[in-house]
Amino acid sequence: METKEEIRNLLLSRRLSLGAEERGRLGRVIQERLLVSRLLEGVQTVGLYSPIKNEVETNLIFQKLGGRGLRVLYPRVGKAGIEFFKVSRLEDLSPGAWGILEPKMEEKARIAEIDVVLLPGVAFDECGYRIGFGKGFYDRVLEGFKGTTIGLAYEFQVVKKLPKNSGDVCCRWVVTEKRVITSEGPRGGVL
Repeated sequence: METKEEIRNLLLSRRLSLGAEERGRLGRVIQERLLVSRLLEGVQTVGLYSPIKNEVETNLIFQKLGGRGLRVLYPRVGKAGIEFFKVSRLEDLSPGAWGILEPKMEEKARIAEIDVVLLPGVAFDECGYRIGFGKGFYDRVLEGFKGTTIGLAYEFQVVKKLPKNSGDVCCRWVVTEKRVITSEGPRGGVL
């Protein structure tokens, strides 16, 4: 089995090679697949992410959830790790750690208040495990998280099985442009 670093390098390179048009098209399909599914039914508070390095966009999700009156949060990296803050307008995000758009530190939310956290990743497997950039920020903040975790990925980012460590967080669902995968295995179609 390849190492996490080998998988990260291979799939990050492939993701970075996506053209703007293809990235935009696939990103819209993935976001719409999530929005028409039942995965967000009954939730009040959702943690999004600001995409970097050709990660799946989240702006459409932000617009739709805000329009439904949901509380939308974005992460901010600080000395203690990731903290989530409410965002009412995308214009309230500004470059922070590593150039990632982050919220101003206004209305902070405890992790226990969040119903669903959407996660970026470099690679995902069919059991819901993910590889990020190797810093472990999401793994630490989501340790013991009682809500739902949903990964957003391009289909090529999904592999059969990833190497994992004991502290790695498993996504309950992974949404791609082709399918919705539950941590119990792949499912085609829309939930």
